[in-house]
Amino acid sequence: MPRPLPDAPRGGPLLGPLLGPHGDRAHCATTRLPRRALLGLGMLVPAVACAPRGSDAGGAVAAACRNSSGDAELLTAALRATASIEADLGAAAARHPGLRPRLRASQRLHAAHRGVLDPSGEGVDASAGAGSPAPLPPTRSPAAALGVLARRERVLADRMGALAVAAGSGPFARLLASCAAGARATAVTLGASPTPPVLPDPVVDDAPLAGAAVAVPALQDALAAEHAAVWALGVLGARTSSSAQPGLTAALTSAYAAHRDRRDLLQALLVALGEEPVAAAPAYALPPSSGPDEVAASARAVETRCGTWWAAAVEATTGPTRALASDALGDTAVRGLVGRGGPEIFPGADELADR
Repeated sequence: MPRPLPDAPRGGPLLGPLLGPHGDRAHCATTRLPRRALLGLGMLVPAVACAPRGSDAGGAVAAACRNSSGDAELLTAALRATASIEADLGAAAARHPGLRPRLRASQRLHAAHRGVLDPSGEGVDASAGAGSPAPLPPTRSPAAALGVLARRERVLADRMGALAVAAGSGPFARLLASCAAGARATAVTLGASPTPPVLPDPVVDDAPLAGAAVAVPALQDALAAEHAAVWALGVLGARTSSSAQPGLTAALTSAYAAHRDRRDLLQALLVALGEEPVAAAPAYALPPSSGPDEVAASARAVETRCGTWWAAAVEATTGPTRALASDALGDTAVRGLVGRGGPEIFPGADELADR
């Protein structure tokens, strides 16, 4: 028998949104679940502790970073990078009016990121500072403009991810990693090819991946989420037809392999740390899905929930392990595009924006 959902949220399906005590969405910061609660598919949603709603939560994180010289510099760099991509999107929309509907979701995403990173609206000069990209070059065709924008979104995602790894504050790192994941998904919506997930050797020179030892509970939680994802995606894949829905089948097959490989990496890393990896349940409760739209919706929910746990791991880790967690968050954001019109604005960060 499938393991029932532990402490199922009131009013929602097993893969539905995490609901608060009155049936509304919880906008909260991640905390740890009891280990036994991680063995149902519902563990794909972290337990929560009350936090401010919407941009107020991220704004408080960004404001606190201004009091730390190191993180203040990273915040300025993040704002400059965001202002630069916003200028690029505006220039492309002005030169190619037909692209405006296609670019609208990207513009909303970056405006939301800027609003959280700069809640006071002070702004920053996008052209200042070392490494600032040149203005968007003239492009003769909309396709050429999309190609340039997709590449710049990819560069932005890499930049934000690097800033997340360098951040001294865990919550600030989580915010930056969420912005990076959103940009990575946006690049794909503009035509970029998805980047393969990063799967480093968990043991280098006979030592576990740096930064892992301080975050064993977060890694165990992420592993539990990957166990559930592997099981769920295998079941969902069996509910599709490679002849009738080749695109969906290919997406599920690729996602299954990525989560399986990430699960195996986490298990090896935890063993190298002398820990016993959390075990998978024999089966998990999964909502019925009778058609491709429902299968795609369930797959998106799996990616969303895994992303939430990986965002928590970004906050709890440092160095190369944080880089691994940030990359995993970005990968789930891209895979969560299946059957979805546009990228999620703040992947892994429920408290910053409604899903």
